[in-house]
Amino acid sequence: MNSNGAPDPRNRAIAMASLRAVVAGYLIYLGGRLIYDYYHGTSEMALWMTWFFGVVFILAGSAFALYTWKRYQKEKREQPDVTSSEGSSPEETEASALTTEGTEENAEAPSRTDDQEL
Repeated sequence: MNSNGAPDPRNRAIAMASLRAVVAGYLIYLGGRLIYDYYHGTSEMALWMTWFFGVVFILAGSAFALYTWKRYQKEKREQPDVTSSEGSSPEETEASALTTEGTEENAEAPSRTDDQEL
């Protein structure tokens, strides 16, 4: 999470791309496995069905993998640069923001002088 409590968009983009990549890989695996099983005698499907569905799954998985890569690159480009021009890391930026917030709160609080009684 970033300093304002919202989820970090970089983590979300990576998580979504990872999930999509797993799905794409699984589709490719299923298509290959259909064809593999036919030629090793463990499939009951007809040859034309095996090739048809195997190729459909492989193409769908490949297209989804390409979509995943392009969308991840787009999201990566659209994200603002987290590090400022000072070159500080996100952790340092967040720590300085917390420190700044604390001093602002203290600055707004009325200060007590010695001649005021409690």
